[in-house]
Amino acid sequence: MGKMEDAEKFAPPESATKVDSSKSLAAHGEREDAPKFLINFATSELKLIKDVFCPNSTQPEFNFFIYDCQMRGLNPLKKEIHFVKRQVWDGKTQAYKDVAAHQVGIDGLRIIAERTSKYGGQDSVMYGDEIEFHGVKVPEFAQVSAYKRGIDRPFTAIAYFTEFAGVFKKNGKEYLGSMWAQMPRHMIAKCAEALALRKAFPDTLAGIYADEEMGQIENQKPEVKIIDGDENSKNSEPEKPQKSFEPKRPNISSPSF
Repeated sequence: MGKMEDAEKFAPPESATKVDSSKSLAAHGEREDAPKFLINFATSELKLIKDVFCPNSTQPEFNFFIYDCQMRGLNPLKKEIHFVKRQVWDGKTQAYKDVAAHQVGIDGLRIIAERTSKYGGQDSVMYGDEIEFHGVKVPEFAQVSAYKRGIDRPFTAIAYFTEFAGVFKKNGKEYLGSMWAQMPRHMIAKCAEALALRKAFPDTLAGIYADEEMGQIENQKPEVKIIDGDENSKNSEPEKPQKSFEPKRPNISSPSF
């Protein structure tokens, strides 16, 4: 990113959001004890991020999101990291409460792993036997092994399709979310890769999840409503939590090209 502009020179137009993005942590001068950011944003970029990707964020939520982006060196303008805000049903208060989260695209996880200088690549994705789930033929699971330099064994993770896939309910019938139905192997492979990368690099990837890993959260309607977030992670008209589905454990098959 280019050199940060002076926040005091930023004059938002009349159409600017009520929450002034120029007040974010990133827009203030550096302190002696300030953390060393991997990326900085100009004031104009902060406003763009706020208006386009975080329109419903509060000022503290936006501040924290920008801080997280800068500390991890991920750029929301490149869709490497996303701000997602949901209304989650609170059983105690019997009301919805706003919950904000930061989700990372799979490229963002790869970037962080690569920056450690210890990432040794990964094996080709392995898939389980084909099963039928909500009328769509899908792989039962995907398996990915990631490597870390200096360690002679891989970090292997398995992601089961029925545990991650986003499902919605319409007219009393359950369906897979559009991306999960169109590209089931691609979507579950991303989940497996994210799991493997976190296993290999827990110190740098702890607490951040790929968008695809969060698909099952939307299965819990009416407990969850998305306010802000990536369109690919949204499902249409879910009504009830998805019933549990116990998969069998078949042999692993090699991917077909």
